[in-house]
Order: sequence, then structure tokens, then C-alpha cells
Amino acid sequence: MAPVVVVAMGEVGRTVADGLEAHGIDYEAVEFDPDRFAAATANGYPVAFGGPADPHFIETLRMAERAAVVVALARYEVSAALTPLIRQRYPNVTRFIAIDAGEERQRYEALGVRVAVNHSVPRGLDLAAAVLASRGVDEARIGVWMRRQQERMLSGVAALKAVA
Repeated sequence: MAPVVVVAMGEVGRTVADGLEAHGIDYEAVEFDPDRFAAATANGYPVAFGGPADPHFIETLRMAERAAVVVALARYEVSAALTPLIRQRYPNVTRFIAIDAGEERQRYEALGVRVAVNHSVPRGLDLAAAVLASRGVDEARIGVWMRRQQERMLSGVAALKAVA
């Protein structure tokens, strides 16, 4: 059983998944948007299609056996609605979320969610670092991986500029 569930496989979710994979940490991914699901599947990510706001779907994920759930697409209303259920049924699951604006931090922290603000490029790097640290990955290894991700992103941008 994979210890981590990644919800939403857009740019942020993929960055988290890449970090987990790079450090040998198993994960399962869930996507509720058909287009993002198709894109993630086509790019080789192991992803299931379903709605994380559906309590019945959450049960199929066997959350009681997980260590963490990573929400890569922040929707406060969904998080607020699910918090009582998650706390009651899965008190040992650590919840992470990525947000784009720091002023949202207090609302999510009040729900008991560990918050990472998207400051770095590529988006999701800060969230990935927080999740990796929670799984016991050494800070120095995380830093090396983050720099590699940033260099890869910058080299891709440079290659695009050279073509244009």
C-alpha cells in the first residue's frame, strides 16, 4: 500500500509525484478532471479517476492505511466540508495542500492542513519538499532534487527561446 495519495495531477501534483518517485516513495494519484486525468495517464503517471469530495470514493482509497494525502489543487470549500470526515475517520493521516496566496494560509491551517505556498518554480516544488521531509527524506537530498528540477525547467525555457 502506497503511503501517500496525491489528489489532482496538474502541474503541482505532477511535481509532487515526481519528487516521491525520485526518492523511492510509493504513491497513488487521483484526478477528478477528465482532461487532467487523460494527460497524466498519457504521461505515464499511475492515476485513478474519481472525486475526492465523494466520501464513498475516499473509502475505496483505504485512507486509514495511508500516511499522507496531498491536495495539489486548493479548493477551500471542499477542504472545509471534508475536514470533519477526514479527522473522524482518518486521524493519523497528515494532510498537505498547496496554495498560491499566503493570505489563505490561516484558513487552511485552521482546518489542520499543512500548507505550502507555491513560491518556487516549477509550481509544487515547495509542497513536494514538505511531503518528502515528512516521509523522512534528508533535507540535503531534497535540496539537490529541487535544484535539479529548477535547472531542468530553466533549460526547457532556454531551449524554447533558442527555437523562437
